[in-house]
Formats: sequence, structure tokens, C-alpha cells
Amino acid sequence: MKNTARKAATGVALPEREPPGSQPAPPAGERAGVPTEELLRPREEAFATLLAKGRNQTEAYLEAFPRSRTWQRKTVWSRAHRLASEAHVRERVLHLMAVAAKANEVDVALVLREYLARLRADPRELTEVRVSACRYCWGAGHRRQFTDGELEDARARHAELRTACIAASKDAPGPFDERGGGGYSRSLTPNADCPSCGGDGEARVRLRDSSTYSVGALALFDGVKETKDGIEVKLADRDHALMQVARHVGFFEADNSRDVHLAVDLAELDAIYDDAMRRSREAGERARARGQTIAAEAAGGREPAGDL
Repeated sequence: MKNTARKAATGVALPEREPPGSQPAPPAGERAGVPTEELLRPREEAFATLLAKGRNQTEAYLEAFPRSRTWQRKTVWSRAHRLASEAHVRERVLHLMAVAAKANEVDVALVLREYLARLRADPRELTEVRVSACRYCWGAGHRRQFTDGELEDARARHAELRTACIAASKDAPGPFDERGGGGYSRSLTPNADCPSCGGDGEARVRLRDSSTYSVGALALFDGVKETKDGIEVKLADRDHALMQVARHVGFFEADNSRDVHLAVDLAELDAIYDDAMRRSREAGERARARGQTIAAEAAGGREPAGDL
């Protein structure tokens, strides 16, 4: 606020604020209970973020403090080292690296769980093919069979037609022909002796209620599409899921002399998941080790390797 007021009063822009390298870090007592990021100015936060991402001190300083690009290289390194050595900056770098490592571990776990759920899912929870008896399988004399409701409606229409013909003095139709009779249902199984379908029955696609899907089925479900022929259920690509898991664990990096079998059972998938989690934890340990290296370099007063 003071700088803004001075600029408004004088009309002259103030120089960029000097990095706090020459100022001591706030005493521990003053920092108690205060999140580390609140102790850093915006450019210091940018500097710490770049260090946490693996940039060396000089590169991070040049990007966080653009005006330093006109300085001599030695001056930039000196300022960068001094700022990186401050306790609140070191703490922030270590915190950011720990958060990134944890996030990476969580991301890997979530992705693998999603892929494994998709691989284990039974597509029949979403849609299936059902084969039922045809209309002639169980009808009397293998004639076309009605459902009970259809038979009742057919009788009523026949009776109305007879009444209308009699009222108009026309020839009325004969007695109602029930043909194969009633009792047809899609739940009936095909009749192997049916002269019409030969026991093959009639195949139909059955869609399941999406509100009943299990977790695995939801992972496999990729939405629906209404077409002129009806509803189309879209399924996620399980082959793609298998390939992604295989690539993650280096499945295709096996020596060419080995016999590689693409058939993977559920026990092997569990082992793949456990191995991936182990690798993720190791990556987190490497990130934490990198943070300790940065802190050690800052405390030792030397520029990180590759900075010149």
C-alpha cells in the first residue's frame, strides 16, 4: 500500500522489490501455526515452485525474477543461492515436492483401479442376448401362439366384427380361430421339435436398468445413443485398458527370448496393481530425496550441478 501511494504521489514507478535474501527469515515463534506459503511473496512462491519441479536455482531465479536476466551470471547465482537457503523457502520446496509425490501416487492408484474395474466387469450386467421360444414352438399343433392378452383382444375384435356384419345383414365370419391358443411368453425356452425355428428360437437384445449397475459395470458403461433402430449402449474399450496397464508395468519391455502370453487372469492383474503402487511409492521417495538434495546444496553454499 505504501509503494502504491508513493507511486501515485510522485508519478514515478518504483524499482522491483529486492529479493529478501539479505533479510533474515521470520523467527520460528512468529511462524508458528502459519502455513508456509503465506510467508512467501509471489515471486518467492514462483521460485520455490520451480525448484520443486526440478529446476536448478539459477534457472528458477531467472524465471521468477525476470529483471535478473540482465545481471551477471555470478550475481544471479549468488542471489538464487541466498534465497534458496532461507528456511521458509526450503520448507516450501520440500512441502511442494511432498504434495506432488502424494498426488502422483493417488493419481496412479485411481487410474489403475479404474482400468482394473473395467477389465473385471461383466458386460452382461449392461446388455445381453436372450433366446426365447418363437411363436410356433409351443402353440397347439405348432400353430402361431398368442399371449393371453393378445388372445383376449383378438376374440373381442372378432365378436365386434360379427355383430357389425349381422346388423348390416352381411355374411358374418365363422367361429373365432384361436390358432395356437394363448400362453405365449418370452420366458419360454425354444422347443427342439419346433418345425418353424428348428429349436433355435428367437434372439433379442436385453438392456439392463442402469440404476442397478455395479461399480465394475459403471466403469465399463460409456453412455447410450438413440438411433433409428433403438437404443445403443456404448461400452468402454477393455482392450485399451489392458494395454495401458501392461505398458505401465513394462509388460512389453520383456526380453524377446521370453515367451510372452497375452492372457492375463485376475490374480495377475492384482499383482500388476501391487507392482504399480510399489513403483509409485519409489517415485515419491526419489522426489523426497531430490528435495533433501536441494536443501543440502543450499546449506553447503554451492551451485547445483549443470547450472553453469
